[in-house]
Amino acid sequence: RSALSADHHEDVAKAAEEAMADGKPPIEAAERAVSRSGDRWGAVYSRGEYEEFEEALDGRYTGVGLWARRERDGRIEVTRVSSDSPAAAAGIRRGDLLRSVDGAPADGRPVTEVVSLLRGDATDAAAGTAVKLGLQRGTRAWTETVRRARLSTDSVTVRELAGGITVIKIDSFTKGVGDEVRDAVREAPADGGIILDLRGNSGGLVTEAVTTASAFLDGGL
Repeated sequence: RSALSADHHEDVAKAAEEAMADGKPPIEAAERAVSRSGDRWGAVYSRGEYEEFEEALDGRYTGVGLWARRERDGRIEVTRVSSDSPAAAAGIRRGDLLRSVDGAPADGRPVTEVVSLLRGDATDAAAGTAVKLGLQRGTRAWTETVRRARLSTDSVTVRELAGGITVIKIDSFTKGVGDEVRDAVREAPADGGIILDLRGNSGGLVTEAVTTASAFLDGGL
């Protein structure tokens, strides 16, 4: 999925077809073709991965219910744990380090790869499948086996600070986020300020980003 030109799409398809004819993995050939295109936002998905991607944009996904970021030293830190999720039930907390997923080291990997491992994208893992996590909290290191579940994202959270300041945090632009932000802006105190927090936002639907921006711009966007 990308903004590649039609010619580049044909190159990717051709590379995959040639690989299949030679008995080689078509996905790897397609990924190399996308990499050569120079489009850093381009990506190649299997059918199952793409279905999971679309479901995530709808605010639904299969996973364990944790968010993470990569620190400067390459370590993966848990930044948020969804309530009523397998991760929450296992006692995983914000600030814990995720050291491995099913035995694969997490350190140094892009966060997108770690998320893919957690969700079991490579095997199209279904809800109920187990995943073994290597964790660290301070000097304590342990492993925890949790089962993936069907979860819904809480893409927008709203809280109030002293002085009538409303903080609207958007984790991703999934379906319906724009309307949620508009409602939050409408309900905010008229004499207060609004902080729009996009830190750690994973992107999403352009239409939802436009609707969100329209809530803050005179005349819309």
